[in-house]
Amino acid sequence: MQPLYDRDHTCPVVYDLERGMLLEVPVELQAHVAPALEGGDPDDALIAWLADEDLLTAEDRSESAPPDLPWQVPLPPSGLGGVWLSEDEVHCLPAPGGEDSTLAAFEALLGGTERGSRFVLHLLAAGELARPRALRRTVAGAERLGRRYGRRVALELTTDGAGLGDPMARFLADHDLTVRLVGDAVPTIERLLERLGDRLTLCALLDTGDRLADLWHRAAALGVRRLHATKVVDRPFGGITLVDAELRQYRRDLFAIADETFDALAEGRPPRPLYEPLTRVVRRHLSGRPAAFGAGGSAGYYGLLAGGAVFPLLAPFASLAGEAPRDGWTAPVADDEEPAGACDACWGRRLCARSRFAVAHPGPFRPEPAADRCEFWRAEVEVGLLLYHRLEQADPQAFLGLAAGRDDAPFFDPYTLSRRQGLEVC
Repeated sequence: MQPLYDRDHTCPVVYDLERGMLLEVPVELQAHVAPALEGGDPDDALIAWLADEDLLTAEDRSESAPPDLPWQVPLPPSGLGGVWLSEDEVHCLPAPGGEDSTLAAFEALLGGTERGSRFVLHLLAAGELARPRALRRTVAGAERLGRRYGRRVALELTTDGAGLGDPMARFLADHDLTVRLVGDAVPTIERLLERLGDRLTLCALLDTGDRLADLWHRAAALGVRRLHATKVVDRPFGGITLVDAELRQYRRDLFAIADETFDALAEGRPPRPLYEPLTRVVRRHLSGRPAAFGAGGSAGYYGLLAGGAVFPLLAPFASLAGEAPRDGWTAPVADDEEPAGACDACWGRRLCARSRFAVAHPGPFRPEPAADRCEFWRAEVEVGLLLYHRLEQADPQAFLGLAAGRDDAPFFDPYTLSRRQGLEVC
């Protein structure tokens, strides 16, 4: 269990990780429940409340618990870099190799799967929009394959916007692409906003000293509908004191955005802009505890477990992976990745957008947890859960205002995109 600190440093809610529940703390315990739990010195009143809420357990479940990993399908590097399932949506990330190999693998996926009401192909492009031949061919080919197989196909583009002109902006609007813009050039933002509206998400990097509140107000002034930010801190030069100060300021800004989000939903209007890191936590918790484990499989199939359902891939497609289907699955891990231990011990692992337990983003979107980074990501989870609790107490219908949008779309992570392969046309 994890005590959640509100802005006044009291603990109104405890997060029960095992059951995926939020439990209200009695008013008389809110001031000291967090230090008592963290220090291991609860008094009789706290112990009685913990027992009443079934928060005290005697048995050790560490050995018997199934593995808690995001299973995914390994695919050939020449086609798709990864496939994962969110609810009944199949998300696909291309691998380097050109549009022909991407479309060939995508066709095999469309024609060889039993599940999936909607297939989302995530495309990457940096500095390529002035010469968009590959992107246009991929988009046209994916739409053509969707019509051929009678499947709903959606496309999402992550781009730095370099070279974007009116013809490409019209193309993106006409083909119903959603766009995640990594960059802050105002003319580019305005051009895309005019054409895309809610289909544009501005993705920003907040460096040491950058305020989330400043970014939020700039985005609101520009009319941005959706905003995502990744906070970084230059620990080697700033030192631990600066990291702590940045974290306290970041939490204050998160609470301010949560207040504006709550006020908008309470008034029956959509938040502008909608801040993805917080709303993602709310939606994940609202959807219930995600499937955390799976065992076994069917001979002749590959599969992945998400949302409680096995997503089978028929044998012809499984053969593309270069190895025979087998019972059970192994989550592939690249050689240069850190072990999952950082997420194993984290209380926010089921709700954090970058946790290996909550998402299965392959390729350049693989998260890289680290102590100083994770503190900011846990702050997002904590404030998001407190926002959820506040909405639930005020008006459960308010959650409908956060229903639009996907939780499991790839997001801008500067620790991976900049270092590994960058943003490249598939």
